[in-house]
Parts: sequence; structure tokens; C-alpha cells
Amino acid sequence: MNQVRATQNSNRKNKIRVSLLLAILLVLPLFVRSPYLLHVAIITALYIILATALRLPLITGRFNIGIVAFAAVGAYTSALLAFKLGLNVWLALLAGCAASGVVAFGLGLIILRVSGLYFGMLTMCLLEMLRHYLLWHRKLTGGVMGILNIPSPTIWGFDLGADKVSFYYLTMIVTVFSIWFIYRIERSRAGMAFQAIGQSDLLSEHLGIHIARYRLLAFVVSGIFAGLMGGMIAHYLHYTSPEDWTIMQSLTIQIFMVVGGRGSAWGPIVGTAVLMTISEMLRGSKEYLPLVYGAILIPVILFYPRGLVGLPHSISQWVARRRQR
Repeated sequence: MNQVRATQNSNRKNKIRVSLLLAILLVLPLFVRSPYLLHVAIITALYIILATALRLPLITGRFNIGIVAFAAVGAYTSALLAFKLGLNVWLALLAGCAASGVVAFGLGLIILRVSGLYFGMLTMCLLEMLRHYLLWHRKLTGGVMGILNIPSPTIWGFDLGADKVSFYYLTMIVTVFSIWFIYRIERSRAGMAFQAIGQSDLLSEHLGIHIARYRLLAFVVSGIFAGLMGGMIAHYLHYTSPEDWTIMQSLTIQIFMVVGGRGSAWGPIVGTAVLMTISEMLRGSKEYLPLVYGAILIPVILFYPRGLVGLPHSISQWVARRRQR
């Protein structure tokens, strides 16, 4: 009975947090007039999509170091279709998501058989192969110069890229939908299978779970949302190039998730928001950013693997123990 009440209280608190957060996001442009701050909010929200998508294969025990490869596929597919073929931007975005999903499906059939460090190395190598292909195929991808003048989405003839506020609201809608969709998957029957597979392959087999199928599902859904993030950022910045999709960027996404808390759906959100804020505070000294990230990441891994989302609970427990003395 107590456990049921605790679960209900936890759900109620989560609903309150989500409602407050959505209310803040809704009214933020009314108080924040700076185009720069809105730009930071847009980029942060898009990176939250990528960090959240990274959680799904991780739950099943596969650490996708090359997650931004799928974002690159989505960005280039959407950009090429909209810019070179003149396809409607919304259809181009959907095509970018589909292309990322198809690539994830094809690769997943092969590489998901490998586990642990070897899987991470494979995804990292595939990212580098893709990046060098984008650099080499200059006639199609523009090479190191990338693709310029990528059009923005429009609604009833209104260009959503004309000002930061319009694209801010579009980004928040896409981000909230992405988080909600992935969260619902995690809480579904498939999500329970993901959790079981991540705990033990052998136990999952005994429970009748088709391990390969569910791992592939997690990998493909992750790839689709990574492709959505790539397409959105390409149409927002009106530009994409191979140098936007590097191993360093992919590792940064891993850091966002781990620092925030890999065991919670809030982890990627909190980690990305906090570290992106720190990144912008240090934008005049970018060369020191890896040192700062390392200084944050190492203590989290060694002493507090639950991440930043677990801090309030730990602090409340510490305060309760102090009062009992």
C-alpha cells in the first residue's frame, strides 16, 4: 500500500514539474527578447532530442557512440531534398527521419550482434566513414563547404525561420513531442522488454523476449529521432557540413546524458540544459570547454553515477539524516 502511494505521489510530482516547465517554455519569449538567448534555447532543445534518443539503445545494453551519424543522415537528406529538388520542407523533414530510420535498420541488423566496447567502436568507425564520404562526394554534399541556403519550414506562407520566436515555438513543439513519444515507448510493453534485455540477455530469453527484434526497434526509433534533430537544425541554421557531425560532437552528447543521469528520462534534459548553459558561459574560451566537461564528468562517474537528476533526492536524504542526529 505504501509503495502504491509513493508511486502515485511520484507521478503527481512529475506531472506538476512537467506542467510548470511547459508553462515556462510557453511564456519565455514574452520575457526574453534577446535573439541570442532564444537561439541558445533552440539549439539546447534540439540537442535534448538527440540526448533523449540516445537513451533507447542504451537501455537495451548498446552504447551508440556514433549517434550523430543518424543526425547527419537526417540533415543531409532533408537539406538536399528541400534545397536541390525543391521538395516541401515538411516532407523533406519526414524523408530525413525515414532515411535515418532505414539506415539504422540496415546497420542494426549487422552491428547489434556485437556488444560492449566493440559495438561502440563500430558505431564510431561508421560515423567517421560517413563524415569522410560527405567530405569526398563534393558534387552531392558540397564537401567541406557543406550545403548553404537550406530553406526554413513555412506554415500558410509564413516563413518560420524569419524570426527566432517562430522557430522557438516550432522547436519546443517538436522537442516536447519527441520526449513524450520516447517516454511512452519506455513505459510501454516494449520498454519493459528493453529494460529486461539491458539487465540480462539470458534472463530475457527465458522470459520469451525476442532480443534481436527489440534491440533493433530501440536502435531504429533512436535513429529516427536523431534524424529529426539533424533535419531541424539544418533548416534552422540554413546550413550543414561534415564538420558539424564529428566524433567530438557525438561524445559531447554522451556526456550530456551521463552527467544528467542515464537512468532517468529527465537525465538527458537536465544534463543538456546545464552543460549547454556552461558552454555558452565559456563561449569566449571554447578551448577550455573539454577540461570543464571532464572536471564535471569524472566526479559524476566515480562518486555519483545517478547524475544531476538524483541530487535533490540525495540532498533531502542528507538533510533528513542530519535532523535525526
